[in-house]
Amino acid sequence: MSITVSFLLLPSLVFLQTVVIAQSTTVCTTPTPTPYQRFASTETPTTAFHRKNSNGEENRSTWKQCVWNTTNATDDGLIHECNFTVESCGNSLHVVYSGVNRVYCNGYQECCSRWYFTFDGDECDDPAPIDLVVFKRYTEDSPYRTRQMEGYCDKMPNGVVTVGLHVGTCKGMIDELANAYTGWNEKSPSRILVQEMGPPQDQSESMPPP
Repeated sequence: MSITVSFLLLPSLVFLQTVVIAQSTTVCTTPTPTPYQRFASTETPTTAFHRKNSNGEENRSTWKQCVWNTTNATDDGLIHECNFTVESCGNSLHVVYSGVNRVYCNGYQECCSRWYFTFDGDECDDPAPIDLVVFKRYTEDSPYRTRQMEGYCDKMPNGVVTVGLHVGTCKGMIDELANAYTGWNEKSPSRILVQEMGPPQDQSESMPPP
């Protein structure tokens, strides 16, 4: 009786062992990480997001902030510049401006000012310009208000890039030059933030060219 039982159990044990071995040898393929997933890998990144500072410590991001606390009454021209070193060709720059702005109409019924970013003197064209438009009528008040503009400019070259904050007329909307103010004394700082980022996940959704 015992021999019969052993004979019946033996094939079952062999079968179970075969299943376990088959499952343990299954190989899972790992997809190539996107630029936003690469830090989940155990491999050392080789992009601009893995740098060493002066103390030999490794950093995971590349960013810079330029701050000033003066009032600029320029109506049409450069407000401030912030130099930034792009280390990986083809990456994107994330730029942010935050500060106090004011627009006053010089006797016109309507006026408009446009703040915008430039990169080495040119506005972003991939995917689109990064700007802030303030429109007002002559009868409306002109208070100082904190405003912010933000965007991404793709496919940047490596090396030093000069990010400029400008102000001027509103393209194709109102031709009259308004009285624009950027900043409001030393108690209200203005700032430009620049951060190097990986390329977008799906560039096909970007704004088509005009």
